Amino acid sequence: MPGSGEYLMKLSLGTPSRLYWATLDTGSDLIWTTCRP
Repeated sequence: MPGSGEYLMKLSLGTPSRLYWATLDTGSDLIWTTCRP
């Protein structure tokens, strides 16, 4: 997302690895996550 301070990241976590997509926001001091209910 050009110019917005946001980057789309592809992450592999765990063994066996699972693929996750995440948005990294470098233009804000707010950090939050969501988890499976």
